[in-house]
Amino acid sequence: MVHWPVLTRNGDLLEYYCDKMGYPFPPDPGDMTRKGQQNPYFGAMVTSVDWSLGRVLDFLKKTDDPRHPGKKLIETTYIFFSSDNGGAEQHKKEVISDNYPLKCGKTYVDEGGVRVPMVVAGPGVPAGRQFDGLVSQLDYFPTILKLTGAEIAPGYKKELSGLDISPVLAGRSQKVVDAGGTERKSLFWHFPHGRPSNMKAAIREGDFKLYKKYTDGGVELYRLYKNGKRADIEEKKDLANQPEYGPVVERLSAHLEADLKANNAKGPYLNPASSNKSLPAAEISSVDFAPATRKATLTLAKGSTGIREAYIIYRSVAAGKHELGAVESGVRFPASISEDGLVVTADVPAQVPVFCFLIIDQNNYQIASAFDAEGPSESLPKSDGVM
Repeated sequence: MVHWPVLTRNGDLLEYYCDKMGYPFPPDPGDMTRKGQQNPYFGAMVTSVDWSLGRVLDFLKKTDDPRHPGKKLIETTYIFFSSDNGGAEQHKKEVISDNYPLKCGKTYVDEGGVRVPMVVAGPGVPAGRQFDGLVSQLDYFPTILKLTGAEIAPGYKKELSGLDISPVLAGRSQKVVDAGGTERKSLFWHFPHGRPSNMKAAIREGDFKLYKKYTDGGVELYRLYKNGKRADIEEKKDLANQPEYGPVVERLSAHLEADLKANNAKGPYLNPASSNKSLPAAEISSVDFAPATRKATLTLAKGSTGIREAYIIYRSVAAGKHELGAVESGVRFPASISEDGLVVTADVPAQVPVFCFLIIDQNNYQIASAFDAEGPSESLPKSDGVM
């Protein structure tokens, strides 16, 4: 609900917040540009979420659970309340909200983008308790499996990134641990997208949070807590260049790089359509497809920068035109690169109607070309900046 576009269907709520914030009602057309939390539409949206949650809770309180005679649904239901990311502070010219004292918001790995509300209620979860450890929404699935007594195949369970936090919810532990009993010490984030200020990776470990900036390769270090108390959750004081924090920077940088490598983190890449190119980008000369052998070939123009990585991506077309069968639309598979780095080949499964090549050249440009298995189609759209 609290998402762009910022609007509301509830005229009474909008009038209430216009009056509260000193706007005329109905508000003047156009963007809301007052700083801080002064957008009446946003206020109405948040209140609608609160009202909607109240309706759910009221239903659970008054409705019998048919699986457990004598109990209401509220007694047998777990409720996880959270947000997918920190609040959006601005969209183009419109000021939506303000995450103060946290820095930045949605699409940032700064605290305002990743620190979100999390409230859990349900059977065996004591009310009023607070946990200050590191928790991720990736923990929800293994936790719900444990709470409900559900099972998945052991091989899949080993692949889960999250951890079971049910002992913390029940008050039996103040630590989040893995299956071997090792305590979680850190969480990391990777966001190689958007504006230069967005493109960072980060790791939180103990009191500290370190950022790797993809634009210049630099790092930032902040001490969010000290002796269990808030120190700099506003992330105002960068400690990265202070000699006494050198060992912390070295340790967290090594941990972050290890996490990124273990998770095959990609990007950011340069956009060949950008007008700010300082290096040449590879140019695609041709894309050919042989229906008889189902082999696709991409060839670069002579003199082009060579290819570092190459993939084929199976894509869908207009809804209802094709059935992809067992091959999922949008799945990426490695393609073969010739020794001179100028030719890419890939086998296209018979049930795939549309695919594209995606290449990364030696100068870190990401270049995509679309091709329909029934004949060539338009290239993928491009935009300025970094992809």
